[in-house]
Amino acid sequence: MALAMGRTGELQVSRTDKMQGAREDELRGSRKDELQGSLLIVVASVFFGLAGTAARKLFVTGAASPLVVVECRLASSFLILLLVLSLVAPQHIRVRREHLRYFLVYGILGMGCVQLSFYTALSQGSVSTAIFLQYLAPVFSAVYFSVAQRRLPERHLLRSIAIATSGLVFLLLGGGGMSTTPVGFASGIMSAGFLSFYTIYGAIGLQTYAPQTMLLWSCGFASLFLMTLKPPWTILRAGLQTKDWLYIGFIAIFGTLIPMLILLQGIKRVPALRAILVMTLEPVLATAFAWLLLSESLHLLQVAGGTLIIVAVVLLQARQAMLPRLPSGTY
Repeated sequence: MALAMGRTGELQVSRTDKMQGAREDELRGSRKDELQGSLLIVVASVFFGLAGTAARKLFVTGAASPLVVVECRLASSFLILLLVLSLVAPQHIRVRREHLRYFLVYGILGMGCVQLSFYTALSQGSVSTAIFLQYLAPVFSAVYFSVAQRRLPERHLLRSIAIATSGLVFLLLGGGGMSTTPVGFASGIMSAGFLSFYTIYGAIGLQTYAPQTMLLWSCGFASLFLMTLKPPWTILRAGLQTKDWLYIGFIAIFGTLIPMLILLQGIKRVPALRAILVMTLEPVLATAFAWLLLSESLHLLQVAGGTLIIVAVVLLQARQAMLPRLPSGTY
């Protein structure tokens, strides 16, 4: 540390070193903030894994279609969150009129389509196939950033993406290989693109609005869009049993409202590509829950795949601990 002699003969820290110290404190705070964001994404992934298991049970029994499940979960989340915010934080309901188009696009393409495409893929084939296809999202995102920013992501990011994708392949092979219909395959690929869009486009809105505002308006617009495909009165006349509604209620609260708020808090703290990479922990959790709760078999290849994904995320976090934080709109 450079020191300077003051007029009184006392040693004083130079202005440059003060600025450097402040910068180091800021970087430490940013790293801590990003670590907290990554942990939030992991917590959200636990909820999503449980919700996927519950939804799979509905599809296996034929109780409800993907469209019904997605519409009910988003509409319920919107109504519950609207009620809560009206009572405790009405300021988070308001948005600027010129931003309504942003929320319309984010709600339909981000919130609505990512849910609908994934659950369609889930209903058309095996869990491992649907998960494998959706979590090609980091590859989609890396391609997008490479084109948009005209440079490849950093080497350590590419390495983590490669390891995580290899882990997904092992999960797929351990689950019996690619097992789906043409509709399921197309839906799975689309869900990867929509998930990438959801994270990247959502990071833009989070620079201005709180996560609860983002979730409220995106669920609202997504619900309106889905209601044009499946009017709500047709769902009420579908003859769903009480246990089916309980499953849907569980998915709405513990698979949408709570984890989406947690996930958006995480995305607000972690750059988009890194956030999507951390989200690949969800397939590991979904596979574990399917084994524990649905008595599905667990193959050694799936264990190896889950291990690779965990290693990829740990390597990413270890690397980021040594680097400054980047804005959420970058890698």
